[in-house]
Amino acid sequence: MTGDHQFDTVLATAFLYAANLCGVPARAWMHAERLNEEWLYRGDGHESEEYRAFVRGETPAVFLDRDILTRPRDSVNI
Repeated sequence: MTGDHQFDTVLATAFLYAANLCGVPARAWMHAERLNEEWLYRGDGHESEEYRAFVRGETPAVFLDRDILTRPRDSVNI
Protein backbone atom coordinates (compact mmCIF):
# COMPACT_ATOMS: atom_id res chain seq x y z
CA MET A 1 0.00 0.00 0.00
CA THR A 2 0.97 3.66 -0.16
CA GLY A 3 1.44 4.38 3.54
CA ASP A 4 -1.26 7.10 3.53
CA HIS A 5 -4.11 5.75 5.69
CA GLN A 6 -6.88 7.64 3.87
CA PHE A 7 -5.69 6.77 0.38
CA ASP A 8 -4.97 3.15 1.33
CA THR A 9 -8.49 2.83 2.70
CA VAL A 10 -9.98 4.35 -0.47
CA LEU A 11 -7.98 1.98 -2.68
CA ALA A 12 -8.85 -1.11 -0.67
CA THR A 13 -12.51 -0.13 -0.53
CA ALA A 14 -12.65 0.63 -4.26
CA PHE A 15 -11.27 -2.84 -4.99
CA LEU A 16 -13.75 -4.38 -2.56
CA TYR A 17 -16.58 -2.48 -4.25
CA ALA A 18 -15.44 -3.71 -7.68
CA ALA A 19 -15.08 -7.29 -6.44
CA ASN A 20 -18.61 -7.17 -5.06
CA LEU A 21 -19.96 -5.80 -8.35
CA CYS A 22 -18.18 -8.53 -10.33
CA GLY A 23 -19.17 -11.30 -7.95
CA VAL A 24 -15.61 -12.34 -7.21
CA PRO A 25 -14.23 -13.13 -3.75
CA ALA A 26 -12.67 -10.24 -1.90
CA ARG A 27 -9.08 -10.51 -0.71
CA ALA A 28 -8.27 -9.98 2.96
CA TRP A 29 -6.40 -6.73 2.25
CA MET A 30 -9.58 -5.22 0.78
CA HIS A 31 -11.19 -5.14 4.23
CA ALA A 32 -9.55 -1.93 5.40
CA GLU A 33 -10.25 -0.31 8.74
CA ARG A 34 -12.62 2.61 8.74
CA LEU A 35 -11.29 6.14 8.89
CA ASN A 36 -11.30 8.13 12.13
CA GLU A 37 -13.80 10.63 10.74
CA GLU A 38 -15.99 11.07 7.69
CA TRP A 39 -13.94 12.11 4.67
CA LEU A 40 -15.14 13.38 1.31
CA TYR A 41 -12.88 11.77 -1.27
CA ARG A 42 -11.53 14.39 -3.66
CA GLY A 43 -12.98 17.15 -1.51
CA ASP A 44 -11.10 20.24 -0.41
CA GLY A 45 -12.58 20.51 3.08
CA HIS A 46 -14.72 23.52 2.25
CA GLU A 47 -17.85 21.73 1.05
CA SER A 48 -21.23 22.74 2.37
CA GLU A 49 -23.13 20.30 4.55
CA GLU A 50 -25.82 20.22 1.85
CA TYR A 51 -23.29 19.00 -0.72
CA ARG A 52 -21.86 16.44 1.72
CA ALA A 53 -25.40 15.18 2.39
CA PHE A 54 -26.00 14.90 -1.36
CA VAL A 55 -22.82 12.84 -1.86
CA ARG A 56 -23.58 10.79 1.27
CA GLY A 57 -26.93 9.87 -0.27
CA GLU A 58 -25.19 8.50 -3.39
CA THR A 59 -22.30 6.78 -1.62
CA PRO A 60 -22.36 2.96 -1.72
CA ALA A 61 -22.64 1.27 1.68
CA VAL A 62 -19.19 -0.30 1.45
CA PHE A 63 -17.68 3.22 1.39
CA LEU A 64 -20.03 4.61 4.05
CA ASP A 65 -19.03 1.75 6.35
CA ARG A 66 -15.48 3.11 6.20
CA ASP A 67 -16.45 6.80 6.57
CA ILE A 68 -15.65 7.63 2.95
CA LEU A 69 -18.03 9.82 0.98
CA THR A 70 -17.82 9.21 -2.75
CA ARG A 71 -20.13 8.50 -5.62
CA PRO A 72 -19.28 5.53 -7.86
CA ARG A 73 -18.59 7.87 -10.77
CA ASP A 74 -16.10 9.83 -8.62
CA SER A 75 -14.13 6.70 -7.77
CA VAL A 76 -13.35 5.87 -11.38
CA ASN A 77 -10.48 8.36 -11.41
CA ILE A 78 -8.62 7.16 -8.33
